[in-house]
Amino acid sequence: MSNARRRKESTGQIYTLGHKLGEHNTIIEQSASPSRRVLPQGFAVGTRLNGYGGGAYTIDRCGSFIFAESRNGGVYELDPATSQVDNLVAGLPGRQYADFDANPCSPQWVVAVCSQGPRQIGQCIVLINRKTKEVHTLIHGSDFYLHPRFSPCGTRLLWMQWTLPYMPWNGAVLYTAELNGTLLVKHKRIAGEPGKFGVSQPRWGPDGSFYFVYDVTGYWQLYHVAPKAQEYSKIRLQGLETVDFAAAEFYVRRFELSLFEQDLFLHLGVIALAFTTLR
Repeated sequence: MSNARRRKESTGQIYTLGHKLGEHNTIIEQSASPSRRVLPQGFAVGTRLNGYGGGAYTIDRCGSFIFAESRNGGVYELDPATSQVDNLVAGLPGRQYADFDANPCSPQWVVAVCSQGPRQIGQCIVLINRKTKEVHTLIHGSDFYLHPRFSPCGTRLLWMQWTLPYMPWNGAVLYTAELNGTLLVKHKRIAGEPGKFGVSQPRWGPDGSFYFVYDVTGYWQLYHVAPKAQEYSKIRLQGLETVDFAAAEFYVRRFELSLFEQDLFLHLGVIALAFTTLR
């Protein structure tokens, strides 16, 4: 069993990615008694993006799954209530989709990282229209992309990118941009310097601010960009100035910090943002 990370909040249903009845990488509803497989036989969830995989599915605000099919590389939509599956993007040899995020205000739109070829270099971020099943390229030009995420209002995008010979932990750069239809406009570089400093774990806050981990001090510390702010600021936690709040990101959609309302959850505790204290 793995990836028990999200749920359909309106009903409290909890799902995991795991094994059942001899099948691999299926979606299981754990809140049912007994647990039940909601993904029909013949489908398997998975991706090999960046060689390590991860980030093979997301759940939109209505509870539907968007997932990558591990055997044919296509993108599919699953209604867990009926187990109906619909193909959104046809699979092509050598192509991988992963790191999905559904627009919270217009869920017909889904972003994902797309790679082509055995080396998976020269990736791009794409925008998938679930109604028309069209795929639009939002940005390309770097070797790798990670964490494309819609803002809470659905009008902005946050992502990381890097280019060889650098890796995400020593060369990833954090960007934001505004969405104008199927285009990204008003790009802004937030943090990161290839060969010197890397960024990690970018996350939107509910008020339109965002958070990330940055090693500009030599430690992976927490930083924050307030709504409408032009620069980032450090979240100062007394006594934790030499603590790493994240590690190298080998896997797609690795979670070491998450935001719930006004609390920032980390792998070693909970920060109450109003007081910037660890409890």
